[in-house]
Amino acid sequence: MATNDKRARQGEVDQDHPAQRIEEDHRTLRSRLDALAAATTRTALLEGLLALPELLHEHFVREEEFDGLFDDLRTRRPSMAPRLDALSDEHRVILEELDALSKQLKGRMDAERAVERISEPMMKDVAHWLERMRRHEHEESRMISDVYYTDEGGHG
Repeated sequence: MATNDKRARQGEVDQDHPAQRIEEDHRTLRSRLDALAAATTRTALLEGLLALPELLHEHFVREEEFDGLFDDLRTRRPSMAPRLDALSDEHRVILEELDALSKQLKGRMDAERAVERISEPMMKDVAHWLERMRRHEHEESRMISDVYYTDEGGHG
């Protein structure tokens, strides 16, 4: 126990702490989202979209599971429960929108086999989804920062 207390005082992070795993997920997701935003062809865009559902599902499970991040945040700051519930609800919306975007793009690619240019409406839909993801990730990161770093001075 003294080792954990010492780590907390020195600002070291416990690799098994829910917030640490989520922060690692967020770094990976930001990288994937940046690559998706930079896609210049429908094929690249579709490949980027299709790589996300499994990654997002696993990430959302880590946040929502028993003893996961949201459970830990509810314990430490019960007043966050409504925000955490809203984020959990948004997880499902994010996955549904991602599925719809992938199907829409795949349908367009099947109908217009020779066209690789990403249409403006498709780019707007993707940009809207990316913005939702960025806001969502920012909200989660802000809660982690508020609770673990500001309130407790490190992963407690």
